Amino acid sequence: MNRSILSVIITTALSISANAQGKYRTVTIYDIQYAHPDSLKLAEQLQRTQNSRWSLQASRFAITPRETVEVVAQCLVPPKVITWTGAGWTLVLKDTATNLVNFAGLFARASSGDTSALKNEGFLNIEAGDVIRLRGYVTEFPSNDMSSGTQFVPIPGINISVIETRNAPKPIRLRIGDFHSGVHGSGYVIKYSSGELYEGAYVELLNLDVSTTNSSSGVPNTLNLIDADNNMITTHDGSRWFTTRGHRDPLSTYVAPAPNSTIDTIRGVIMANSAWESRGYLITPIFPGDITVGKVKPWIGSHRREPVVVSPVDSVTLSVRSYGQPGGAPLRFVVSLRSINNGVWILDTLRSVAPDTFRVVFPKFAANTRVKYFFKAVDTDGNETLLANSSSFGASDTSQGFFSYVVLDRNVRISDIQYTEYPHGRTPYLGSLVTLSGIVTADSSDVGTYPFTVRGTSAWYMQDGNSPWSGIWIFSANEARLAHLTRGDSISVSGTIQEASDVTRISIPDTATSIKIHARSLAIPSPVSLKTGDFGPAVANGAPIAEKWEGMLVRFDNVRVTNVWPTFSDQTEYELDDGTGPIIVRQDGKNRFSNIVTDTSRGKTILNQGDSFTYVQGIIYFSYGRYKLVPRKDSDFGMLTTSVMTRHAETMPGSFDLAQNYPNPFNPLTTIQFDVPQSANVRLSVYNMLGQEVRLLLDEQKSQGRYSVRFDARLLPSGVYFYRLVSGEVSFTKRMVLIK
Repeated sequence: MNRSILSVIITTALSISANAQGKYRTVTIYDIQYAHPDSLKLAEQLQRTQNSRWSLQASRFAITPRETVEVVAQCLVPPKVITWTGAGWTLVLKDTATNLVNFAGLFARASSGDTSALKNEGFLNIEAGDVIRLRGYVTEFPSNDMSSGTQFVPIPGINISVIETRNAPKPIRLRIGDFHSGVHGSGYVIKYSSGELYEGAYVELLNLDVSTTNSSSGVPNTLNLIDADNNMITTHDGSRWFTTRGHRDPLSTYVAPAPNSTIDTIRGVIMANSAWESRGYLITPIFPGDITVGKVKPWIGSHRREPVVVSPVDSVTLSVRSYGQPGGAPLRFVVSLRSINNGVWILDTLRSVAPDTFRVVFPKFAANTRVKYFFKAVDTDGNETLLANSSSFGASDTSQGFFSYVVLDRNVRISDIQYTEYPHGRTPYLGSLVTLSGIVTADSSDVGTYPFTVRGTSAWYMQDGNSPWSGIWIFSANEARLAHLTRGDSISVSGTIQEASDVTRISIPDTATSIKIHARSLAIPSPVSLKTGDFGPAVANGAPIAEKWEGMLVRFDNVRVTNVWPTFSDQTEYELDDGTGPIIVRQDGKNRFSNIVTDTSRGKTILNQGDSFTYVQGIIYFSYGRYKLVPRKDSDFGMLTTSVMTRHAETMPGSFDLAQNYPNPFNPLTTIQFDVPQSANVRLSVYNMLGQEVRLLLDEQKSQGRYSVRFDARLLPSGVYFYRLVSGEVSFTKRMVLIK
């Protein structure tokens, strides 16, 4: 019999029996984690384009009214090992079915409000291999996100005892391709159809290269690993051993492997990631020995081209730095490979000009010649490292593109700077000092001189036409240097080409000659009419359908507000959709629309889900892994139609309801109101962003009526919190923001 059908039969029978006896029913981890293959295939197809469909990969126990259940499971990772949950009240559990590998793993994260009681019941005495019984409920954190993670929240009520002790199961040997295809950026696909089967499982991956490292306060912390098929997965430093942050085990000897090292073996627990830039599934090494470093390849980087903008009279000098890394063999040589107009690759050996510095000179070429090139460092053991592009991820991955230039016999244009034929989405003229001309399309009356929130945009943009690749962000560290520029100015600006969080911009120095105004009050280029789906969550950085409009004015017709909090790390962004897929909207512009309820105090019009506009226009921007729209003034918005939710006036409530707290944001007091339709036990509690219960506000019997509870958060840090009302099978959750 099919396991899923059998599971439904068993759990249904258990439910009937449990209800008859007045007890909690027992379920398995498989029951909790199972998702239908067709649902996972659809989630993979959508790729977070519709977070309203988040339940496609979620536990059915988390999308129905909360039910307290009991689970018997084997402990894989005991408490105090994984420490991103406060003091480390986290378990990793495995289904007790010996040979089960699919849907067999689960994170159990205790609420901070229950830790004292759980400690008394033996929670901290659990060891790896123990088979235990826990009582609790299931959540997805955060909800409404396609990459949420399933969590079991233990609650007090059972003295936790060891039923038996088994040997720890061996890790499941898999491939990165089971979780993702491609590297972060264009073409990156989260493989829900196969990856979700192993969420919470202890797995093993072999023969990987360290592509890049991610840092915390400048210290290498997590790794981007790539396999022979150019698929990437990122590690997570959840355990105390494999981290360089404050929760590090004082006995840990872990040192993050250098880029270009080979990882012979990495073992770890698979977790879902739902941070600002979802990378799908992460692998979290747990125990000493979970990472085995193999050969160390040579390092190569710090590419320079002189000149960056090349004319027919220029020969081109290229230089890189390269050396054999500690633990690896000495460097033998460095070569470049170049292709002219997509012809055959020509190899040149670089000469050493200084310690660890190598140089080659490319000859002169005729106008309009397209040159692409990359470098290869080889050590005395024959190990190779490539340097192919300036991408933040996959700089050694030629499938993401190459360094390149076009020989120009004219002045450089915005389209020369912006255009790229490669998935990495980076300008081929990074670091060049150029002069660009265009019409100012946004100034400080349109957009703030400083970003509204982190990784936003400042005010000034210009275009030199309506064709793709024709817009660019103008930036200065001294914003007063740009203050005299106004919309409609015809200008020339001289500065350095930069990539700021993968947005191309020209950075203007603080000199009198860097800006020239040729004329004022000219007509600006009209916004280009596009579809919101061209910029949805599945559209990766560098995708030509979106990248060619970066920095340009665009327009979307007949759009609806589909989400008032689509960005987990930034509550000020909202989402619009014309029916083709959503685009995120930033509030860097100076208009009257906001998704924050308390912005009425600033004279804002508050948008709610279901509101619609005849059109919205603005500038295309990119941050936190998404293309975004930055509307300027109110004129960038068409007619607003408000979605009105009608509620019948009643003396007494006829149904459960939980209102939005007021004020929100708050400091430190706020009021939470709720309705009770009939006598019932009501529990109202507050959770932090880790899913920990930080305050129990109410847990008592209430008669029919409307109630208000005052929440005092003066002892809590600033941040986003969630408050949850539970009564029987009914539950509501809302978010609130504490700002001190």
